[in-house]
Amino acid sequence: MLKKILVCSALLLVAFVVMMTVTGQTEFTREDEVLLATSPAEVWTVLSAVEQWPQWWPGFEAAKVTPALQPGARLDLSLKGDPGSKPAIVETVVPGRKLSWVRDGILGSTTHTSLRLSGATGGTVFVMQSRIRGPQAFLARITSQERFSGYHQAVLKSLQLRLGAAPDTLRLPAGDA
Repeated sequence: MLKKILVCSALLLVAFVVMMTVTGQTEFTREDEVLLATSPAEVWTVLSAVEQWPQWWPGFEAAKVTPALQPGARLDLSLKGDPGSKPAIVETVVPGRKLSWVRDGILGSTTHTSLRLSGATGGTVFVMQSRIRGPQAFLARITSQERFSGYHQAVLKSLQLRLGAAPDTLRLPAGDA
C-alpha cells in the first residue's frame, strides 16, 4: 500500500512539473472598450485617484498607491474574497493616456492590467485589458473567458456612471482579444 502511494505521489509530481513547463509561457488576454462621453482629462482624473477606486470599481475594498502614481510604485489592492493579495507594481503611467500594473498570480504566473485612453469624436475611448502569463493563463482560457468579459463590462459601466453618464446612454462595444 505504501509503495502504491509513493508511486502515485511521484507520478503526480512528474505531471505537475510537466504542466508547469508546458504552460509556463502560455498567455491569456481579454480586452474590452467603451466610448465615454467625456474628455480624456476627465477620465484620467477618475483613474488617477487610486484611493477612490473602491467607490466605483467593482470588487475593490481598498486601493492605495505608494509613494505616488509613477512607474515602480507599489499598488496595494484589497479585493473582495482575496484579503491576502500581494501588492501590484505600477508599470506605466502616461497621464491622460495609459496606466498599467503587474502582480503575481498563482503557480508563478503574472497578471497585467492595462487601462488606455484615446480621444475620439464625442469623447474618449477607454480600453481595459487583462493579460495573464503562465500556468494561470492556461486555466483562464478554459474557464474564465466569460467571467473576464463580464467583469470588464461591470468596470466599464461603473466608470461611465462615475463620470455621470445616464444609464440609458451606456454604450459598451464588445472587444475580443
